[in-house]
Amino acid sequence: MQKVMIVDDEPIAIEAITSGVNWADIQVSDVLSAYNAYDAKVILEKEDVDVFLCDIEMPGASGLELIEWVNKVRPNTVCIFLTCHSEFSYAKQAVALGVFDYLLKPIEYEELTDILKKAIARRKELISSEQAKVMLSGLSHRITGDEQQENATAKTVDDVKAYILHNISDEALNCQAVAKHFYLNRDYLSRIFKAQTGVSFKSHIIKTRMSLACELLTNTRLSVSEIAMSCGYNHMAHFSKMFKQETALTPYEYRIKFRK
Repeated sequence: MQKVMIVDDEPIAIEAITSGVNWADIQVSDVLSAYNAYDAKVILEKEDVDVFLCDIEMPGASGLELIEWVNKVRPNTVCIFLTCHSEFSYAKQAVALGVFDYLLKPIEYEELTDILKKAIARRKELISSEQAKVMLSGLSHRITGDEQQENATAKTVDDVKAYILHNISDEALNCQAVAKHFYLNRDYLSRIFKAQTGVSFKSHIIKTRMSLACELLTNTRLSVSEIAMSCGYNHMAHFSKMFKQETALTPYEYRIKFRK
């Protein structure tokens, strides 16, 4: 059900409209009224009115000034002028204010009813549009929030990878130790790392160690045992086993085959 407000400094004009329109037929539950702009503002600050029917010339502030205020305070309220004045200047100002219609007194109730129906339909369109904007805005915020979270996660993983590379010679390097350094839950770190890189945390450490070992074997004269230590392996047998699993060659075979 809708609310309509009538503002006119002539009580008889308000009474005539109130009694002359079958409000129930156009789904209007409340018809509010005021005799001047001040009283109208007091009501509108408390009430959300669907259609606003207003005279132009009134004591104090004019209907033009009042509707300019309504546009700011209740932008989705549909405004209609109902006045005795047909001056072009008034009509021009009404258009500038974006009023829904400009009606001249006296007006047939049937015509007024038809205009009110259209104004109510317009009000519903405005409300639906506003709701759609709110929904889209909410979606946009959610998308932005998701993007920000994704960026933050990617940054964390990049920092973790850099930390792993810098500390690769530490035999105790594992997910638990790295999570502790970054003040993260181990399971959470393991999960986001796998999601970002496509490999498990443990596999990444092994691949990083083997990649470094390959580089040192081909580009330096360090002994195999020294290279093993540099890659975080204190036991040669373990290093050789892991290296062969990754490359299908022993460290010595790899050095002979690829040394520059």
